[in-house]
Amino acid sequence: MIFLRGNVPSLKNGKVKGIFHPKTVTKYLRSLNIQDYSARKGYVKGYVSKDKPNLFIKYVGDYFKNINYPMVLGLHFVRNSAKRLFDFNNANHIITDLLTAHNFIEDDNMTYLIPAPFKINGKWYSVDKKNPGV
Repeated sequence: MIFLRGNVPSLKNGKVKGIFHPKTVTKYLRSLNIQDYSARKGYVKGYVSKDKPNLFIKYVGDYFKNINYPMVLGLHFVRNSAKRLFDFNNANHIITDLLTAHNFIEDDNMTYLIPAPFKINGKWYSVDKKNPGV
């Protein structure tokens, strides 16, 4: 099991004017030490500094080594507040895009990846103010 730290933002309405990520997405990417990425082009731009390694790569590790497609990926979101509701499809979008951009999976289309909610302790998502993530 993998745990990606941070309150995962929604990629609904993905980019402002088709160019820039919304502030919440930029903040989340920076928390992982990622400056920018493109799932379509398959690149990730990180920080050129030893003290800022790409945490997404660190958290994922070898989890996707030797996978068989299509892969069902269970996602359980841990939110920092129960006040803001979220759509599962919009929340998993950034995670699947980052998996594709980092070449952990070939693509995030249904031929390769089927994202699914993952129930833990009878709940489809959890709330933990101090340790949000997915």
